[in-house]
Amino acid sequence: MSKGLVLVADDEAMLRRVVKKVLIRSGYEVHLAENGQEAVQLYEPKRYDLVILDRNMPILDGIGALKQIRSMDPNARVVIASGESKEDILAAAQPDTPTALLPKPFTPRSLLDSLASFIK
Repeated sequence: MSKGLVLVADDEAMLRRVVKKVLIRSGYEVHLAENGQEAVQLYEPKRYDLVILDRNMPILDGIGALKQIRSMDPNARVVIASGESKEDILAAAQPDTPTALLPKPFTPRSLLDSLASFIK
């Protein structure tokens, strides 16, 4: 039994693989996207329990994907992962504030702690 369905979008292939491995070992079902546009396309039919978006991705960045996902589902739980300051991310995301921010680089423990607070 899965703890929840998580969509992870990041343009770094190695990071996607590591995050997927950590999440699967912890009982989550994980789908991956290489950019924000792919994340939006995957979100529409699935309605994930949580979406983790990298802030800086090609084609469509995390903020653009956040806005499109929230237009489909205003209650979507979206975490933005970034090395940018919280203030910069929140200013760029207005009015669609992310559910949470995950500072990069992050550890497997901080990743799992972030998810545990949103997926019950």
